[in-house]
Amino acid sequence: MANFYTDIPELKYHLNNPMMQRICELKERGYEDKDKFDYAPQDYADAIDSYDKVLEITGEITGEIIAPNAEGVDEEGPHCANGRVEYASGTKQNLDAMVKAGLNGMTMPRRFGGLNFPITPYTMCAEIVAAADAGFGNIWSLQDCIETLYEFGNEDQHSRFIPRICAGETMSMDLTEPTRQAEISYAVFCLKKKRNIECTHTPFDSSKYINVLYHKIPLSCLYFTLSRLHLRGLVVCSDFACYPSVL
Repeated sequence: MANFYTDIPELKYHLNNPMMQRICELKERGYEDKDKFDYAPQDYADAIDSYDKVLEITGEITGEIIAPNAEGVDEEGPHCANGRVEYASGTKQNLDAMVKAGLNGMTMPRRFGGLNFPITPYTMCAEIVAAADAGFGNIWSLQDCIETLYEFGNEDQHSRFIPRICAGETMSMDLTEPTRQAEISYAVFCLKKKRNIECTHTPFDSSKYINVLYHKIPLSCLYFTLSRLHLRGLVVCSDFACYPSVL
């Protein structure tokens, strides 16, 4: 059976980096979750063993499902059905396998349903998946968009959105220029005119802040845009918005 992790022993080099011990201590906050969650590591050795096992599971899914599906996904591609864009059947199978394996919200805290992984083993998983299907690797790894909300959002936003990503919902992120609002304006147009959904386009300050799309119904995909603030980085919005995965 093909395994994109165990078949490439060089990947373990990153887990053996001496810095991983300090990284684990910081991420686990002194392993404070060990008495709260039965799957939380007890110490550094236990943490590395957990990462290794999850990487092996990722490698197995990649070798047995994602890689064999890759050619069919390219041939079929996404398509329009009943007014919505549908993923290729292989992409749906890939997503289902990853969600059932619990490989979503990997870096998020356990209290939200995540695995609380450091970025290193998560990135290793992303590289393994992308080695078989770069397109699907992009879809699956969009889960790390939630890192922005976790870093800058409030507790209410954390509790509303992070568990959804850990449960397997997908995300989308668009980077746009601060004075260019074409993407979100088009999204609003589509939602209002084509899907009859009430929403608003709110540029707080088109030169500095993020354009946010609001709506009043629960949907299956989280969406937000970040405007570039010249060379000084990004300013994060005051709330996040949801949108249907197909406009």
